[in-house]
Amino acid sequence: GPDLWRLLADYGERAAFVDLETDGLHYGARITVIACLWRGRLHTFVCDENLDDFLDLLQEVELLVTFNGASFDVPLIRHGFHIPELPCAHLDLRWVCYHAGWRGGLKAVEQQLGLHRPADLVGVDGAEAVDLWTCWEQQRSRPHRDLLVRYCGADAVALRGVAGALLAHWGCTCPWPAG
Repeated sequence: GPDLWRLLADYGERAAFVDLETDGLHYGARITVIACLWRGRLHTFVCDENLDDFLDLLQEVELLVTFNGASFDVPLIRHGFHIPELPCAHLDLRWVCYHAGWRGGLKAVEQQLGLHRPADLVGVDGAEAVDLWTCWEQQRSRPHRDLLVRYCGADAVALRGVAGALLAHWGCTCPWPAG
């Protein structure tokens, strides 16, 4: 319901902001990159490199915060890692934002809040993320891989910014350091 934002205040620094990218925009798509902003540090996990390490981190997380994660990220995590459920609570900011009057996807909400991404990431979206992975996989183009990882990380960082704006919207102090 509309009071779910209180979880952000209750969990505070124990919340982890997570975004993932896939090799396609369909159920059953393979996870290619996961970014997790947790305890002030951005952790990135890449397919065929260290993706399974995300499960170890997930065991320590108490609240997983996503945007549209109930429909996308969480089912993909459960499917991709063969786990029946998350080992922690989950909060999908999409609906919390909706109740605050901020509509649309993560980038639209960021724009409504005046949050900005690095210039080279403006305009990159989920479809382009799939293309970036394809270029990395087929050509081993390191710039494509690195841009994809940075894009995913920017989404995780943006989630924390949106969460802070939600807390401010309801008159709560933000528990995360700025930046």
